[in-house]
Amino acid sequence: MSLKPQEHLRKAISDISNEVKVILGDISLSLTEKDSKIFPYLQQKRVLEQCIEDLDYLEKREVPESSSCKMSSFR
Repeated sequence: MSLKPQEHLRKAISDISNEVKVILGDISLSLTEKDSKIFPYLQQKRVLEQCIEDLDYLEKREVPESSSCKMSSFR
């Protein structure tokens, strides 16, 4: 069974959320330490969420048959 890329990304987001919960639950860390540890995870989560949005958009967008890569016209 093959998973769609969005499903892999959602699993990664879930893993990140779990890691953030672990950090927040660690009473040995100060709020500043928690912030500094959580911030990179939240950045990664936002990037993954944007990837899901982009992939969903591309799946729903109908690409005309005649469309081809236009990059060569800019070279």
